[in-house]
Amino acid sequence: MSVFVAGNLLLRLTDLILAQGLSPWEALEVLLFWLPGYLVLTFPMSMLLATLLAFGRLSGESETVAMRAGGISFPRIMAPAAAAGLLVSLLTIAFNEVVVPRSSQAAANVLTSASRHPMRNVRTDILVPEYRDGRLRSLLYAGKLYPALGKMENVTYIQYGPRRPRVYVYARRAVWKGRRWVFYGGRALYDDPRRGLWRIGEAGFEVGLRYDPLQLARREKDPDEMTWRELRDVIRHMQSQRLPTQDLLVRLHHKLSIPFASLVFVLIAAPLALRSHRSGSAWGFGLSLAIILVYYLLWHSLAVIGERGALAPVVCAWAPNIAGAALGVWLIAKLGR
Repeated sequence: MSVFVAGNLLLRLTDLILAQGLSPWEALEVLLFWLPGYLVLTFPMSMLLATLLAFGRLSGESETVAMRAGGISFPRIMAPAAAAGLLVSLLTIAFNEVVVPRSSQAAANVLTSASRHPMRNVRTDILVPEYRDGRLRSLLYAGKLYPALGKMENVTYIQYGPRRPRVYVYARRAVWKGRRWVFYGGRALYDDPRRGLWRIGEAGFEVGLRYDPLQLARREKDPDEMTWRELRDVIRHMQSQRLPTQDLLVRLHHKLSIPFASLVFVLIAAPLALRSHRSGSAWGFGLSLAIILVYYLLWHSLAVIGERGALAPVVCAWAPNIAGAALGVWLIAKLGR
């Protein structure tokens, strides 16, 4: 965590205070709510370093030599470490589903309420799903939302019925008029059981969207603020409306692929730790940093490629894990001969 705090988080703290006008206490509160999201990235790193140090110590004191001389194969020796890596991966998924969405949403709420610069507090590409009884009832998408000014741009709003959408709205802009949203430059399509399909628009129409600008900003969810199931449902409904979802699909797969990096790192680290019998903790820390750098550089590069649509999102999200697992299995097989 110290690596992230010293780097990324401290730079964001400066931006919150100087660019967005938050007080030091408010900025610190936002950073504390952001920490769980960074913890998800550090769990695999922790497993990597722990495995390197543990197996390096076993190798340095010839414990692995004694076990192998007693007929125990290397895959059997590292089985407990692999089980621990799998356990950490599963716990990270649970942490990512339960803790991270709530903490990220809390950070967004503080940021929305505390910003002193209305024009700088613009929210882009917002998604506001509303669930009732475990089902998606409505979905709002806006290219831009200005909470302090009460305006939205490029708005798509859908209300879902039991089997199909009941209301579909597109407007170039929407303005908050005290207690209601008024849409301009668009159309609203209604599917009424009695009247059938009928339309209203072009200017000055309402559709019953009941959240005010600040409530929308607080209810708007970044993919990091959604659970895997919520994000999957949003993607499905956006695809049904032919809205772009490539970047969301990459982030959906990352919710599972990043936690499983803990298991992958164990498979790589255990055989590598046996390569140097006299190496100490400094060697283990240096090697872990090198592996982390290569892995996350590959992870970030493929994520950018996937968001641009050059490769399938599932390939971009899982390719680093597949490559790492293949390398680990090859190293283990080599030592197991």
